[in-house]
Amino acid sequence: SGTFGQGIAALRASAAATHADTVVLAGLAGGPPGSPQRSSLGIANPSDQPVTVQATLLAGAGAVLRQLSLSVPALSVVQVDGVLGGTVPVEGAYAIVRAPAAGDRFLAYASVVDNLSGDPVLVQSFAR
Repeated sequence: SGTFGQGIAALRASAAATHADTVVLAGLAGGPPGSPQRSSLGIANPSDQPVTVQATLLAGAGAVLRQLSLSVPALSVVQVDGVLGGTVPVEGAYAIVRAPAAGDRFLAYASVVDNLSGDPVLVQSFAR
């Protein structure tokens, strides 16, 4: 029922992060059902081999909220909705995403969705 959609620009496979990169997605928010916002984490695999990435979700002050290992099939996208979960609302959270295996490549994004309107906001990743 949102008032606008979300566009995600196409990226070249050459822009994908590698096992040597640390990717950060900042400005995430979420919490239990009924929270004002929720966040989704998406991982795209541009290669012809499956990849596994490790994602650590942290509160703004750095406390670990959740750790995930995501397997992404070749030439596919995996998205985890409500990725922060939890029992209390969280704002200012962030995700750190890495591919531990040499040769693995991935693209990461997040969406923060207003639970009242359904309107999403794209969170683009950056390497640190």
